[in-house]
Amino acid sequence: MTADNYLRLRTALAGFQRTPAQLTDDERQALELQVARASAMERKVLASPATRDVHVPAAVVEQAVQSIRARYESEESFRDDLACNGLDPVVLRSALERELMVEAVIDRLTATNCVVSDDEAAIYYYQHTERFARPEIRTVRHILITLNPAYPENRRERALPRLQQIRRELHNPVLQFEQLARRHSECPSAMEGGRLGRVKPGMLYPSLDQALFAMAPGEVSDVVESEIGLHVLWCEAIESGGTIPYADVRDKIISHLGERKRKQFLRQWLADA
Repeated sequence: MTADNYLRLRTALAGFQRTPAQLTDDERQALELQVARASAMERKVLASPATRDVHVPAAVVEQAVQSIRARYESEESFRDDLACNGLDPVVLRSALERELMVEAVIDRLTATNCVVSDDEAAIYYYQHTERFARPEIRTVRHILITLNPAYPENRRERALPRLQQIRRELHNPVLQFEQLARRHSECPSAMEGGRLGRVKPGMLYPSLDQALFAMAPGEVSDVVESEIGLHVLWCEAIESGGTIPYADVRDKIISHLGERKRKQFLRQWLADA
């Protein structure tokens, strides 16, 4: 039994959501290439001078072991599953200690070499403002009458006049729409007064989308047909689109740039090691 069996299991679960034994021949071949690269990377990291003064406390290793052990109903099932994957508790502990050591060394290396300044984040933001565009959002309710020739009430010649009459009754949507939707709508949303919620462009059927995003706030549409039937829409509210302020996305940008720097640094560091 070797620590590579743990690496093999970890890589298979992360990449294929299955254990090595459950993989196809082609998947196993791909897995072995990934394991070979990961194992070589670990050896380089652990052989570097950066490991000096890096220590993983025994309590941290024990916590990692117990977090895996807690997934099993019993000690026997835990050990049986380890054995099925070429592992035992001793090898697992050693592999986890190795993994944590590698992570600690990488964290130390990148902590000083991959810092992202506020200026870098701001430059990225202003160079990529299109990535921070916020679409217009509309809150909408609807009343739906489905079209189905198998049912007389849902044939077009009867469904359309029925919905048109409901539309004529909507003198005050704030007071009436929810009640009429609960009584007449054939959509599950009828249980919530016809509420479809907050929607962005492209979330509804094209005909509904086109009608909704041409409406004024508080406006009720004429009858609109979609692939599933006839609708009357109520545009309850409109939240204007625009660009998300830098302050709202600063931390995400720093995290994104930091991870990119981290990958680039490790790639170069491993190549030079």
